[in-house]
Amino acid sequence: MDDGGIMLWVAGFALVAALIFPGYLLIRSFGASRLAALSCAPVVMVGLYVVLGMALGSAGVFTTGPVLVGCALALAVAARGLAHLVRRRSSRKSFRSVALPCEQTPSQVAAQACAPSVLRRATDWLLLALYLVLGITVTAFMTASCLTSPESIVQEYDNVHHLGVVRAFLQSGLWSPFAANLYSAPDAVAFNPLPLGGFYPTAWSMLAALAASLTGCSVPVAANALNCAVAGVLYPVSLFFLMRVLFPARRDVVVAGSVVMLAYTQFPWALMIFGPLYPNMLAYALMPAVAACFICW
Repeated sequence: MDDGGIMLWVAGFALVAALIFPGYLLIRSFGASRLAALSCAPVVMVGLYVVLGMALGSAGVFTTGPVLVGCALALAVAARGLAHLVRRRSSRKSFRSVALPCEQTPSQVAAQACAPSVLRRATDWLLLALYLVLGITVTAFMTASCLTSPESIVQEYDNVHHLGVVRAFLQSGLWSPFAANLYSAPDAVAFNPLPLGGFYPTAWSMLAALAASLTGCSVPVAANALNCAVAGVLYPVSLFFLMRVLFPARRDVVVAGSVVMLAYTQFPWALMIFGPLYPNMLAYALMPAVAACFICW
C-alpha cells in the first residue's frame, strides 16, 4: 500500500473518531446507554458540526478541522460534567438512569436470572463488531480496491460542485451552508459569476473538509475516505441499532441483518457513481438510527 492508500485509511479513521467520540460523550451525558450513545453519535455530530460551522462563521472565526472538533469536544465535556453534577445533587432516582425503553423487552427482564445483563451487553457489542467487520470488509472490496488511485473521482455532474465547495471551505475558513459556493475564498470573490448565493445543505462537504483539515490530505482523498466511512462504518452502525431496536429478543434476526445490509448494489454503491449523490448517501446511511430513535420514543 502506497502513501496515498495509507492516507485514505488515516483520513477515514480520523473522520469516524471525530463523529463518534464527541457525540458519544454528549449523548451519554443525558443518561443514554453506551450502545445507544455510540449508535446515535454520528447523527448528533453531523448536525452539531453544521451548527458550529454557522456559529463560527458568524463570529468571524477562521474555521478548521481542529477548531471544529475542539469546540465539539468542549461542549461534550461540559455537558458530561454538568450532567454528572446534576445527577449527584438530584434526589430523583429516575434521573440517574435514562435509557431507551426498547433496549430491553419484558421477556428479557424476566430472563435476567438465566441471562445476566453483562452477558447480554457483551452479545450486543459482539453483534455490533460483526456489522463493522462485514461493513469495512465489503467496502474495502467494493470501493477502496476499485479506485485506480486514492484520488480517483467521478468527473461529472454534482461532484464538480461538491468538491469545489470542500475546497472553498478549506480556503475561506467559512464552513456555513449559507456560504456554499465555489468562490468564497477572499481571492476568488471578485471572480464569482453568481455573487448572490443562498442556502445549500453542506453536511457532506463539511465532513469532507473536516477529514482534509484534520489529516492534511487532498480533497479527493478526503471525499473517498468519507464515502468509505459512510458505507463501511456509519451505515452498518446505524442499521445495527435499528435491527437491535426492532428485534430486541431475536439475536438470530440481528445476525442475519449484518449479511443483508450490504448485499444490494443500489445502496450505498450506486449512489457513488450515479450523480454522484454523496449527500443523499450520507443522509440515507444515518436514517436507520433516526428511525430507531423514533420507534423508541
